[in-house]
Amino acid sequence: RRNNLKLKQAAAQQKGGAPAKNAPSKPLSLEYMADRLDVDDPLHAILIRTNDNIGMLQGFITWTTFTNWQASFEWNSLHPRAFEDYADGDYKDNLRDDGTFSAELQNSVRCGDVYNEGIVWPKIAEISLLGALGCGKQLVQLAIENMENTPSSPSNNYEYVALQATDNSINFYEKMGFVRVGAVTEEKKQQKVTASPPVEAPPKSEIISSPVETFSNKKVMTLTQIASQLKLDVWDLIFLNHYLYPGLTPCSKLKKNTELYIPKNIAAKDLSKKKSDMKKVPYMHWQFPDEPNHEASYMMVRRLNRNKSRWSRKLGPIEASLPCPIVRLATVSPSPSDSSPPPVKESKSVEKNGKKRKRGEQLHPDQPIAPKRPMSAYFIFLKEKREELADSLPKNVAEASKIFAEMWRELPAEDKLPYEEKQVKAKSAHKVAVKQYEKDMKEFYKEHPEFAPEPPVARKKEKKEKKPRKMFNKVVKLDPTSTPYGDEYKYYYVLTYLPDLQWCHLCPVITKGKFEESGRDKYVLVNEEEGKEIDVSATLCTVVKAKAMRRTTDADKEEWDIIEDEQ
Repeated sequence: RRNNLKLKQAAAQQKGGAPAKNAPSKPLSLEYMADRLDVDDPLHAILIRTNDNIGMLQGFITWTTFTNWQASFEWNSLHPRAFEDYADGDYKDNLRDDGTFSAELQNSVRCGDVYNEGIVWPKIAEISLLGALGCGKQLVQLAIENMENTPSSPSNNYEYVALQATDNSINFYEKMGFVRVGAVTEEKKQQKVTASPPVEAPPKSEIISSPVETFSNKKVMTLTQIASQLKLDVWDLIFLNHYLYPGLTPCSKLKKNTELYIPKNIAAKDLSKKKSDMKKVPYMHWQFPDEPNHEASYMMVRRLNRNKSRWSRKLGPIEASLPCPIVRLATVSPSPSDSSPPPVKESKSVEKNGKKRKRGEQLHPDQPIAPKRPMSAYFIFLKEKREELADSLPKNVAEASKIFAEMWRELPAEDKLPYEEKQVKAKSAHKVAVKQYEKDMKEFYKEHPEFAPEPPVARKKEKKEKKPRKMFNKVVKLDPTSTPYGDEYKYYYVLTYLPDLQWCHLCPVITKGKFEESGRDKYVLVNEEEGKEIDVSATLCTVVKAKAMRRTTDADKEEWDIIEDEQ
């Protein structure tokens, strides 16, 4: 837990998944919840609040598209090791998939980079967070109704909904129609930590996709027509080809012989005949490519009964029975550091004396008229030729423009010279006219001050935003007057830091001998078994100057030289 891994990795063990044998069930950790809200994309949510002036939160549920970061991951309830952690004890009588469900899931479309956005399964939704006081069942039902009744789109094309159940929620989800489905992945072991300085490795990338084959259209067709011809889901085609052709829509027209990736369906009987890889172990959800395996996750899945209507969204029985309608909230909120409203584009009309007018419109009959901009050489040529060929030009303006453009391109340079000379003369005359216009406008404003423009308002210099403090992996001290923890230990090490919440998880450090070379005190972490770790606000922490002497990624093995006086 103290290894310098991503918050996602540290939170994975505390996520609330099915525990290992003799391990107590844990609630959702703050790190995990904050990480899911930050990483999940798309993020759908429903909140329930009390129907009064206070509006206290009674429950919440979030769901997203199922994603995993393991290249070897597979849904397989027939794998000999799929359920080995739960073969005995309280879990032997729970509902399990017989292999049919896992074959459907494994045959669904998926694609993504395991070292970046992850392998995305657009057909499978995942209930990521659920917290409720007496309304959990209603929240799950509302979320399922939303998935089933919302028209298909790139962010909502679900046919299944999955989740990771805690040991005390399995029976609850079984009553909601969920069944345990086996999932396995290759075993990853903890790498040995060396004391040498870490070397920055180049970024990794590995695209994983479901089985695909190529298809070329024989004529110009829309993506919807191709999907109909192949009896495929148009959103699956868009998903599999979004790397090749960004911005595809169902109405996108594709040129003849455009190559597309299409899903290659594998029969369920062929999947069942596939020989099991015994190197694979039960899957731990929210596990990343280079993270070692921990306790397995209890994965449960339910099939959705989608509304086939393409455009309209129907209310389900649970939502229709609510005493008040669900209020849709904005998905984007301004950052806490910027409370100003978003910028508004300036209108092309100007308001004066309560009335709107177009730019360039005269305010008064005596107002001077602004000179028109000079024409370019091409437009001088165009005006001249339009008058000459007025009778022979096509009525279609676009076709006539093509003819003039072709004539101008074919015109020799010496024949273009007269028009370019006229352009130079027009520009010179325009400069003189503009100067005269500005003089005339000054006289006009003197005679009619009510039409004079308001003087520009001096803009205040915007204050530069303060960069967020870097607290992770730092040694800090606490203010003893603001927190009861300040007197017990002098220094603490930041194990976890959430900038958005300004929250720190600290472990005290104590002296343990001295460094041989300098003779200074050597600081190490207090043993985790003593239970001295605390949670405090980051505003109560002051970073002190400290040097990690061993430079190891395991904080339990690190030693610090704290030089507070030199900060």
